[in-house]
Amino acid sequence: MRSIPIDGRKLQITREERELSGPALAELLSADLGRKVHASTIYRLEGGDRQPSPKLFGALLRILQCDKSQLAKASTTSKRSRS
Repeated sequence: MRSIPIDGRKLQITREERELSGPALAELLSADLGRKVHASTIYRLEGGDRQPSPKLFGALLRILQCDKSQLAKASTTSKRSRS
């Protein structure tokens, strides 16, 4: 399963703006996905040590009530070059 590249710092900021702790977000994700999500997973995502699966990414968007651009990793390459 492919992972979705997110910016961990953006995830942390969004989580904190929603006044959610890492464990609280993990609990909400667990309920949404029907499987255990650990707080360490949240912190690894925020630290850039892990990227979410498409299912986890979708659950993050639902729970944090944001769109993918709010969590997306900034592109490091330009899609077209200028002369």
